[in-house]
Amino acid sequence: MRFHTTLVPLFTLFLMSAHAQDTPPPIHPMAAFYKELTSIPEGSCVEPKYTETPRALEEVGTVMLQFEISAEGKTKSVRSLNSLGNLSALSLRYLSGCVFPPTILAGKPVSSQIIIPVEWKLDGVSNPIIQVDDTCRPKYPTIARRLQAKGTTKLVVRVSETSEIVDVSVSSSSGHFDLDQEAIKAIKQCKALAGTSMGKPKEKNAVVTIEWRAE
Repeated sequence: MRFHTTLVPLFTLFLMSAHAQDTPPPIHPMAAFYKELTSIPEGSCVEPKYTETPRALEEVGTVMLQFEISAEGKTKSVRSLNSLGNLSALSLRYLSGCVFPPTILAGKPVSSQIIIPVEWKLDGVSNPIIQVDDTCRPKYPTIARRLQAKGTTKLVVRVSETSEIVDVSVSSSSGHFDLDQEAIKAIKQCKALAGTSMGKPKEKNAVVTIEWRAE
C-alpha cells in the first residue's frame, strides 16, 4: 500500500468560532515553510490486516495516526488521534511496518510531524453516519463562552436500523456540564443513516467528537 502523507493539521469536527463568509482568508502562518518545501514523504506500507476480535465485532472506520519522521527517516512519537477500539491498536502495530524517507526542506532533510489515515473496511459492514449541519450544530452556551470554558465532548450516538437516533450519551466529558448537555441536545436533532451488517441495516453506535474553543 502506498499513500501520500500530509503536513496539514487535522481539523476537528466542529469549529465553534464562525467567521463571516465575506472575510478574506488569512495568510497561512506556514506559507514561507511550504514555499521552501520540496519533498513530502511518501509512505510505503503493507496492507493492514484484521485480527479475529475486531473482525468478529465488525469494527470498521478510519484511524488517524500522528507521528514524527526524523531527519534520519526514523518514526517516533506515534499516537492515535481518534479512538476506534481494537482498530487503534492494530493501526499502531501496522505503522511499525511502514517505511518513510525524511521530509526535504530547502534541499536538506528535516524532521516533520505527519498525519496519515488508516482505513479499515469489511464487505457489507458500515458505521452509522450522523449528518451534522446548521440545523443541529451545537451552539456555545453564553455563560460558557463568557467564562472561556473549553474542552472536548465525545458522544456515543445509538442509531436504529430505521436511521432514527434513539439515544445519545457522553463517553468522555469536556469537563463542563453545560457544554456536554448542549452537545447532547443538538446531536439529538440531527438526521442519521443506519449502519449495516452483511449489507443490511442494523442498530449500531456512532461516535461524535465536539471540540469547544471559546475564541
